[in-house]
Amino acid sequence: MEVLKKVYWLFLDLILYGIMGLIFFLTVLGVFSKTMIDKFCYKFFGTLDNICEWIANKISGKRCKCKKGASND
Repeated sequence: MEVLKKVYWLFLDLILYGIMGLIFFLTVLGVFSKTMIDKFCYKFFGTLDNICEWIANKISGKRCKCKKGASND
């Protein structure tokens, strides 16, 4: 049982070190290549938003494009 706990914490440590290393690598790469990291974030989250909208449209249909002031009879 003790071995499983050690393996679990080792796995968690490796995952956290990997994530922190990836963040560090992206930051250093962004600074040295003189590109802003926020452009990457905007593109990533914009794509994520488009995917979520596509899924929502597939599940519930497209949104209403009704004109304001038009009567719905």
